[in-house]
Amino acid sequence: MIINEGWGPQQILNDGDRIKGIELILCRNVFDTDGKFKPTYDEKITKILKTDMIILAIGQAADLSFLPQGLKISENSTVNVNPITLETSLTGIFAGGDIISAGGRLLRLLQQGIEQQFLLTVIIKKKSD
Repeated sequence: MIINEGWGPQQILNDGDRIKGIELILCRNVFDTDGKFKPTYDEKITKILKTDMIILAIGQAADLSFLPQGLKISENSTVNVNPITLETSLTGIFAGGDIISAGGRLLRLLQQGIEQQFLLTVIIKKKSD
């Protein structure tokens, strides 16, 4: 896996049904002069990567407005979880990814997903026994 930080997707290349690659464009700035998220790109600097799989991870902040009352949120606006089970402060509610560790790396987030799937399988099996 190759992570290409500092580049934005310009065009996904395909042959009709299958992905063949991606053309990336260099990102010069992420925020405008007012501090608002507004990426600017250098259209003269691009690169093409040949691949058959693309994972776009844009790193935006999570919208926490829909979360239920009683869910504990940290000072840096992430959901507090048990680090082993990834269960939140509300019994039976689990969280993972950027919502529990702002600025997480993609590989760690994928690992959390696999761990959480295993833990949920164990919990569901225990409840059904």
